Amino acid sequence: MRKSFIVLVILFLNVPLCSWAVTCPDELLNKKIAVILGAKSPLVSDEIFQQIVASIENNLIEYGFNPIDQSKLKELIPEEQKKLLLAGDTVGAIRLSDKLGADLFLLGNISLRRKKIPGYSTGIHSVFLTISFKLMGAHNAKIIATGILSKKSAGVDTLETVLKILDRSLKPTLDKIYKQYCRKGINMLAPGSKVSAQPSQSGGAAQMPSAGNAGSQPAAKSSLEDL
Repeated sequence: MRKSFIVLVILFLNVPLCSWAVTCPDELLNKKIAVILGAKSPLVSDEIFQQIVASIENNLIEYGFNPIDQSKLKELIPEEQKKLLLAGDTVGAIRLSDKLGADLFLLGNISLRRKKIPGYSTGIHSVFLTISFKLMGAHNAKIIATGILSKKSAGVDTLETVLKILDRSLKPTLDKIYKQYCRKGINMLAPGSKVSAQPSQSGGAAQMPSAGNAGSQPAAKSSLEDL
């Protein structure tokens, strides 16, 4: 009996977390979503930017969304309009929704910082990545969900280190946004009066702390991941 109980406990602990994932109402599935990101750091190269966007879109596809092709977004959204959207231009977002055929916007700002680790002569750096997210209904510009990825890791190559952070931390961040969407999406996407607010002067998303300033460094470091 005791042996059977232990086996059951082991099986329970090995159940994939996805089996406990939130179930979205049918009305919220198969929505077209435009992923629009901006970079606030010169360290965000084109390759790093594209890898971040691709990682986000791959996760969105797993949730059942239909991301709009980035080449189409680049063609239809001038850089200045993109900056206004990321700064909170709700009127522009609503007008753009019909142009793109989008149901949702996932807006985000990327911040990247790199710092050489004292005492290491091997070129290893600490890399701090922050991505603030805002999920918005495209037709009414209502904010449905928000989230932030703010993590650090260490490595020689910045791109590889960023990919390592994304591999470990992007999905948990998007999971939280997806759960908010499934819980509040029906009401937030319901037809109603459209938002007519003017573009924000200070930026659309709430001010997020930089990953590099997220508290004091620990007294002892057990691995490069803590540097």
